[in-house]
Amino acid sequence: MVARKVALGSNDASETMENQCSDRVKQEIGLEHLRDIKVLYGELVSIMKQLERPLVLQTFQRIEDSRTKKRLMRPETLGHSVWGKLHEFTHKHIVKAVEFSPDSNHLLTGSNEKILRIFDLQRPDAEPTCITGHEGSIRYVSWLRDRKQFITAAEDKTVRIWDAANATEIKRLQFDSIALGMDISHDGTTMVIASGNTVSFWDSQSFEKQKSFEVPTPVYSACLHNSKDFFVAGGEDFKLYKFSYADGSELESYKGHFGPVHCVRFSPDGEIYASGSEDGTLRLWQTTVGKTYGLWKWEDPTEDGTKEDEKLSSMAESSSPQVVNAQA
Repeated sequence: MVARKVALGSNDASETMENQCSDRVKQEIGLEHLRDIKVLYGELVSIMKQLERPLVLQTFQRIEDSRTKKRLMRPETLGHSVWGKLHEFTHKHIVKAVEFSPDSNHLLTGSNEKILRIFDLQRPDAEPTCITGHEGSIRYVSWLRDRKQFITAAEDKTVRIWDAANATEIKRLQFDSIALGMDISHDGTTMVIASGNTVSFWDSQSFEKQKSFEVPTPVYSACLHNSKDFFVAGGEDFKLYKFSYADGSELESYKGHFGPVHCVRFSPDGEIYASGSEDGTLRLWQTTVGKTYGLWKWEDPTEDGTKEDEKLSSMAESSSPQVVNAQA
């Protein structure tokens, strides 16, 4: 049996992580503040109550089973921390965009103050580097892969590329409408920008436009598939669209949300994509409708004598998304 982890968050940092398993014996650690933590064959199973301090990876690297002399927790099993507030960075206005640097040593934020801030997580009490230049509220920030540069988008209808080392602007892209959505391709080479009724694609090294396509609705978010064969987009008309990356032709569209779609993203393996909407739900959609994957189980209706029209109806029903209610 393979145990599955489920992460749970709460305001009091309690009930942080559970492992679902039925046929293995749980081991309990009884060392000081770790007495309420259970592990199972080297994997964290559960934390019974609120902890006085966050648990870090190094804590478990020093714990050994007294009989086997084996570590109860492998370094690759546990993330660098279990739920618990580590730091708090106060801003004077609403923060709409945050992102960790690729090496996790810095945090980049953008707010309605029109100020970018870079916090050094190795020195959390130090003053952040503050960068000005945008003339509107900042809606999006993202590090480029080498951590030497980052990109931002704001309500001043610009997308800007910055040098992280000296906090200076390298290049500015001017749009006719606010860039409401941005993303970086899986391989880090292409920037995807959703603005007005247009989705445009830009080289992340030269910052030159590669191509752009008009879409049927004001678009709020777009994401390019790992294969670069197609991209998905969502926006004002509640629908999810899949377009060809070669020529921008519409390949598929689905209407399941009851409000504008503000975010779409592919999973790391590209098999599904998620959409978030004003209707308070997150929906998961199959990239290839009818393929057995995760919660989707596909059986060939023709094997039990099902008629062809019933088969087509069954395939249409399989395109319905898995829904997560974010308001519950």
